[in-house]
Amino acid sequence: MDAQTFDEMVRRLQTNKGVVGVIVTNRQGRAIKIAMDKTLGLQYLEGIKALECMTTALIRDINPKDNLRLLRIQSRKQEIVLYKEKEYMLILIHGSDVIPTSNYHPHHRHTVKPNVQDING
Repeated sequence: MDAQTFDEMVRRLQTNKGVVGVIVTNRQGRAIKIAMDKTLGLQYLEGIKALECMTTALIRDINPKDNLRLLRIQSRKQEIVLYKEKEYMLILIHGSDVIPTSNYHPHHRHTVKPNVQDING
């Protein structure tokens, strides 16, 4: 992809509700585009690169022929999504207003627990 294509992609992504930041890197992990506060964007990038490295190693330990394509991290206040392609990495940071809620809350006593029979067949 050329620079114009990346710029267009970033502009489109930024119009989505709740997107507070977009980072695009080359395959070596160097920032091509940071569409948010640059200092904060570089902080996110360093942390995500470390997680991407660890996750890739884990996946390769399990199956050497497999590759990381998507990494999604969700907290109470934000969600970070990493899309890894052959030529680039795309990192989206979403604000808390778009994070879906569920019945599962790990810190509450009344959580929805999975049915073990369903999981094991």
